[in-house]
Amino acid sequence: MWKDPKVINIKTNGKKLYGINSMNSKNRSIILVSVRIQCPICHESYLNKYNLRQHLSGSHTDDEGIKYMKRHKLI
Repeated sequence: MWKDPKVINIKTNGKKLYGINSMNSKNRSIILVSVRIQCPICHESYLNKYNLRQHLSGSHTDDEGIKYMKRHKLI
């Protein structure tokens, strides 16, 4: 029903990312904090899609989702 959530891009300053475990702790903590999924209606950030789904089903009604989609011309 809702548009797919946007994932915030990771800024790496031209360095390749080989995986979170191969990084030093400073870079790893920056990535874990900066990569979040935003709610398309209220723009709150969540760490994973499961938490976002719980938020959408609990905090937003179907009417809000339809209003959002009409406002952004997705219907």
